[in-house]
Amino acid sequence: MPLERLRQVPSKQWSLRCFSTSVTFTSVDRSSFPVRSFKDLKPNAKCKLRVPLLKSPSHLGHYTSRMNRRYNEDKYSACVLDINGRTIFNFNIFDGHGGDQCSKYLSYNLGSVVEESSLLCDANDDTVRHRLIKDYAKNIGGYWRRWYKQRQQNFEKMVNVSPQVRKLSSLGDVSDDLPLRLPLSFLQTDYDFFNQEDNKSGSTCTSLYMETLHSESEGEFQPVFESYYFNRGTINKLTVAHVGDTKAILVDKNGDAHPLTLPHHPSNPTESSRLRRYSANYFMTDSFGEERFISLANTRAFGDLNFKEVGVTAEPEVSQLIFGDHKTISKKLTAQEIKDHTIVGLGGDESFLVLCTDGITNEVTDQEVADIIMTNFNMRGQAATPQVCAEEVVKFVEYIGGDDNATCLVIRLSGWGNWPVIDRTGHLRQERLNAYSPRDRGSGQTSIEEHESESERDKDASNPSSSDSSDSDSESEDEESQSGSDDGDEEETESSTDEDSHPAKRTTQDDPMEVDNGANNDNHGEEKGDDILDKAYIKKHASIFQKFKAVQHKDKITEYTERSDEEEIPQKMDLAPLPQPELPRDETLRSTKAHLKTLDWLAEPVYALPELTAPFTEFSFSHTLMNNISAMGFTKAFSVQISVFKMLLDDIKRNRLCPDFRGDILVNASTGSGKTLAYCAPIIEALQTRIVARVRAVILVPTKPLIQQVTQTLIELGKGTPLNIVSLSSDMSIKDEGIKISKNIPDIIVSTPGRLVDHLLNESVTFEALRFLVIDEADRLLNQSFQNWSEILIKAIEDHKKPSRNVGNCWELQTQKLVFSATLTTDAGKLSQLKFVKPRLIVVNSKEQLVNEMFSVPSTLSESKILFASSDSAYKPLLLAKLMIQAEKLSNVLIFSRSNDSTLRLANVLEALFKRLIPSVNVNVAYMNSTNNLSSVRNRVFRDFSSGQINILVATDLIARGLDLLSITDVINYDLPVSSREYVHRVGRTARANQKGEALTLVFGKGENQWFNSIMEDVGRNNPVEELYPKAIDLYLDEHEKSQFEDTLTKLSR
Repeated sequence: MPLERLRQVPSKQWSLRCFSTSVTFTSVDRSSFPVRSFKDLKPNAKCKLRVPLLKSPSHLGHYTSRMNRRYNEDKYSACVLDINGRTIFNFNIFDGHGGDQCSKYLSYNLGSVVEESSLLCDANDDTVRHRLIKDYAKNIGGYWRRWYKQRQQNFEKMVNVSPQVRKLSSLGDVSDDLPLRLPLSFLQTDYDFFNQEDNKSGSTCTSLYMETLHSESEGEFQPVFESYYFNRGTINKLTVAHVGDTKAILVDKNGDAHPLTLPHHPSNPTESSRLRRYSANYFMTDSFGEERFISLANTRAFGDLNFKEVGVTAEPEVSQLIFGDHKTISKKLTAQEIKDHTIVGLGGDESFLVLCTDGITNEVTDQEVADIIMTNFNMRGQAATPQVCAEEVVKFVEYIGGDDNATCLVIRLSGWGNWPVIDRTGHLRQERLNAYSPRDRGSGQTSIEEHESESERDKDASNPSSSDSSDSDSESEDEESQSGSDDGDEEETESSTDEDSHPAKRTTQDDPMEVDNGANNDNHGEEKGDDILDKAYIKKHASIFQKFKAVQHKDKITEYTERSDEEEIPQKMDLAPLPQPELPRDETLRSTKAHLKTLDWLAEPVYALPELTAPFTEFSFSHTLMNNISAMGFTKAFSVQISVFKMLLDDIKRNRLCPDFRGDILVNASTGSGKTLAYCAPIIEALQTRIVARVRAVILVPTKPLIQQVTQTLIELGKGTPLNIVSLSSDMSIKDEGIKISKNIPDIIVSTPGRLVDHLLNESVTFEALRFLVIDEADRLLNQSFQNWSEILIKAIEDHKKPSRNVGNCWELQTQKLVFSATLTTDAGKLSQLKFVKPRLIVVNSKEQLVNEMFSVPSTLSESKILFASSDSAYKPLLLAKLMIQAEKLSNVLIFSRSNDSTLRLANVLEALFKRLIPSVNVNVAYMNSTNNLSSVRNRVFRDFSSGQINILVATDLIARGLDLLSITDVINYDLPVSSREYVHRVGRTARANQKGEALTLVFGKGENQWFNSIMEDVGRNNPVEELYPKAIDLYLDEHEKSQFEDTLTKLSR
């Protein structure tokens, strides 16, 4: 039977969709209409089930440990993707290096990029993918310039992974575009990280994508899970995408481990030839005449900006194979297809898959990993879930001395538990344990020899009767079953024995993916029960399991120790006062007092009315600075500026006579209220009389657009002063930028935290004379680590401000921290990172109340939402176009959408709809997202938008922070924001500088309405959100308009 027959869709099939690592299964009838997208599906409300994949220990096990490292840079994720109407299970493991920023970013974003990258892998239009590679060539250069010249051949290689999978992965077959989708999605994610995160961290990655091609369960009322990869009667396709040195291992029905990936090292012949072809000038010849790669560990990785130019790439190595039920595969596939599409023609009944980082594979072999998992199952039965097995693998590596972060994922397949009872590497693992002395032996941990002697003593003292042996076995299993996972997954029930003294069948409680395999499990227990309980087998490996118990016990040690039940006999003493120990200090009370003391300034902020204004002439600015402010077109100061000017200018004036520190300043004010000018003007005023150039002010912002905006403001304010203003960015190397700084010492530096930390570590920037530290958009900076920037920054400041006996140091001014945000956190834990001194809080809000998260929108903003029925979501772009036409909002409109693909699609659809609905009016629609977020493109788009050449701009949340365009009159949330914080930053693009503005949110169905209402509870506002309904504003669609809309979509898809 041809392999394509496996893709035939039955009349009743199950589809699923991922919502925040949960899966929704719905029954769908596809027999009556062609499925174009998920919106076309008609769910049956009777068959819904939510499954959190990472909390299904009987099917997916995951465990991680930082070992001896200070931080754990390993990450992992699991989700279910809906790609072109296909259900695909996705499992990922990431091994970060140089920080966890890259691995964390991938765990959050990679799956969604793969799911939404239809335009990248469009068979008929290669515009988007060519633009992506062109951006690499332009902004990174080197390797990518040479890659770009041969892009067509390289794209073809992505499709034709190997001759054997040509049937499965033809570019023209939309049912399987993964061989092209995955490389392009990986590159897109890598480029997004390069644009959005300014740091030098990197990460390797291995991703698995499992799709069911055929299921024997086609009945309408069959249980939902019987049609997916972990059940019998299914044929499944496994696609592996691999970058770097993480590893995927498949264990077959015989218990043999098969590596699915090879590490991408310079020693790999494929990598060596690739780099030699594209990475010129990156080789050296040693004294033996052999070529060597310079300082490359992994030749493929995400991030690693410093090595991108010379060939380190996120292009994955993609491979595909078939796995599943042996009988079903034999019936449906020919012998040649089985040989071509499975590992060495195994033909099915695979046991499980393992994903692990090099912290594991550097210490143990692939077969050892497999045997640890199988041995645990053989000894403990169904209680040894994949979750327990993953934990045992990591703890074994930890016990034998592993020192790198170790992470393991165990994925159960249909052959789980049916392998032979054999341990191929048991002797090798025993030798490893004997050769390594535990780190904590001196702290009371029992040595290996003691374990063995105890085992022998237990053997001699035991009663060989069957009843005693069964009792001891049961007790051993009970003790083992009590160890849970560190991730808080569901625990196993304690074991018990039946009348025949055999272990009763164990079940996992509350496991949403638990599947009862019926007779298969029962037969397995009958066939292997005697082997599992075999005394000789237990004796052979007794010491190994004793050591595993010791490791688990060591991890669970608490401050409480066991006490003997016997009453202790007091020692007799003379009748004299006994020396009393010093009273212990109550750490809880001390921490509570410190916490309350920290919150004193939060409880008593300085409030300012948002509508307050005052002329700049009221403030004591110098003549030069006043002229510059007037030249910029400013005549009146806004509320936040008035509050900061009064406080900060008074501090500057007093410090001229007395160096006493006045205190740090924190400001919570809505977006668009003038925060940038509020701190820029006083800094220029304080520093303009300096004599020697030294770094006296540092301004930290989260993004490159904000760097440009703040730098431009400072340059305009600093005209006519000797101040040197420098912005740091990744446009040049750290070395070249350091040389530039040393030749032209700046007075004010504007940078992102990661870039500034790099210069501090290279000692190209010093804080000896630092007077002002400004943190703008503080909420975002404090929520991200950026190589622990706050710790390094504060330490650099403190090192240069240490007290000295030099009398001149008594007049040195302490660094004053100025923190600004529209959503300033009041989490004392986060704020404590900056070590504030005498902090003062300014809140620009008419309501004198403080909540855990202070979100506020401009007082001149009018907010509204339109409630649509969920069935109207299929015509969402058409409704938006009609609404804008009807409300006459066809210029100066900013629309927010959730992803890169949706911004591009929406911009094209809106422009086409406007041409059909109002052909006499020329409406230009543009988009802005991470794919075109280059300085030249961004500046041109913003300039055209401000001048009116672009009427409507569709964008992602990428530009929701720091975009300062006074021309924006309306903001429309086409897709709902993910949080209150993002909503505030979105709508804050309008109603800036006390101008009026409107914000409109489209809400479809009860679920979206509940979510919108929940995120609105934390937002402070002067006016309530107005609720609108389509009927009330005469917004409805007739059949002719729906037909036009469908015709427009059809033309755009060609």
